Amino acid sequence: MEENYSGLIESADQAISAVQFSDDEAIRFHAVWWLGKYRIKESVALLCECLSNDRGQTALGGYPLRRQAARSLGLLKDKSAIPALVSALDCPDFRLHEAVILSLQSIGCETAIPALISYFGSESMPRKPYEALIETLAHLKAWQARELVEPFLEHDSERVRGAASAYCYMMSGDRSYLDYLLINLGHQNRFIRQSAAFDLSMLGDSSIAKDIVCSRIPNNVKLATLKQIAEREVTDQVADYLSMYHQDKYLHDSIEHLLADAVEGNIQASEGDAQQSSDVQRVISIAEKIDLPGEEFVLSDSDGMFLVDALKSSVLSTKFAAIDCLERVSSHSMDFISQTFEQDDDQDVKAGLVQVMLRIGDARLLPQLDQAIGLEVANHCQGKLRRVATLAIGIIGSKEDDADRLVQIVDKLSWLASQVEDWALRYCAIISLEMIGDARSFSVMNSLGESETEPLVRCRLQRAISTFS
Repeated sequence: MEENYSGLIESADQAISAVQFSDDEAIRFHAVWWLGKYRIKESVALLCECLSNDRGQTALGGYPLRRQAARSLGLLKDKSAIPALVSALDCPDFRLHEAVILSLQSIGCETAIPALISYFGSESMPRKPYEALIETLAHLKAWQARELVEPFLEHDSERVRGAASAYCYMMSGDRSYLDYLLINLGHQNRFIRQSAAFDLSMLGDSSIAKDIVCSRIPNNVKLATLKQIAEREVTDQVADYLSMYHQDKYLHDSIEHLLADAVEGNIQASEGDAQQSSDVQRVISIAEKIDLPGEEFVLSDSDGMFLVDALKSSVLSTKFAAIDCLERVSSHSMDFISQTFEQDDDQDVKAGLVQVMLRIGDARLLPQLDQAIGLEVANHCQGKLRRVATLAIGIIGSKEDDADRLVQIVDKLSWLASQVEDWALRYCAIISLEMIGDARSFSVMNSLGESETEPLVRCRLQRAISTFS
């Protein structure tokens, strides 16, 4: 019996029924997405059926529902979906092919290799997602596709050439292919730099972590690529987390440094001499007023407004100067920091202020940090706010003498470490529990046990637990 759906899906049964019975393609698309997002294993067969469903074709010939079904199956990582995914490559929808190939990469089963090679060499589909296809063959170590891949070292697209270079380096170990990727990491085109970073991360080689960290790419790309490198090593050395950390300490420390950034994210690092900026000079002059003899320092309204505007600046040197200044004057201006955070909805301002809160670790700011953690993760910026706020409450907890307040902090961290979807937020919660270092924090981390499925977070959990021994 067909049901009437409002578009709000709150359970697996409701999502499955929506896919089966709704006539609204938008609702069916949302339901298919929901099943993948929440990893509903019992939906695999239904999602496989969606891969061959002709409903909902767009005017341009695409099949949005099929594409989303392929993506959701990739999230579920169920090998039984491979035959249906491979069959979907017969559909003429190019974007569906890309979604299918990336899902096969995510599932990571070698049984898909013959079908991918056959698809690669087929002339019936002249347009193919070569970048995703070559990356997937490299991920699956399908070296028998060498003759098909090597011509793409001369492809018109830098991104396709990069994928082919990564494949050939993983296959042969020939340094010339790696050198090409490292050169692209310094390319004048920022998109090619970012693509090169992801190509390099495929190699799973921690020795190139420093090249990525020092490159001119956004911090969120650095974090994603370093995580991918670390995960390849975690998977290979899952039994020995601690020796792996000490062997690749720079890689893991760099990940933690990036997680403590609430400001840069997807902003491209600015260039030029910060001392040349008049804004920076004014920010510095505000901070210097605290050392002037005479009356006690009070942040004036005009100086406060200027610092808030500086946090909104597109020039990173100005942002960081404002953060440094607010940290320096915080002991005299705590109310300004808390009130501005609560009253100003600009995400750049909130990010800068959370960064200040992390540095000063003052318990008086716990209400604002709780507010930051409670934000819905609707975009990248808010996700960063939550992570840095989580680290900040860990610093506060490590200095807290009030037993009741410490219990509240540990309870909050326990929830973050066990219930939230963002792997990086769980990672930060574990760091904070380790910083607090009391018996209750140790008990919380022990209780997480095997419930943590993310390899990198599991690695960090084991490191934290080891510090209690």
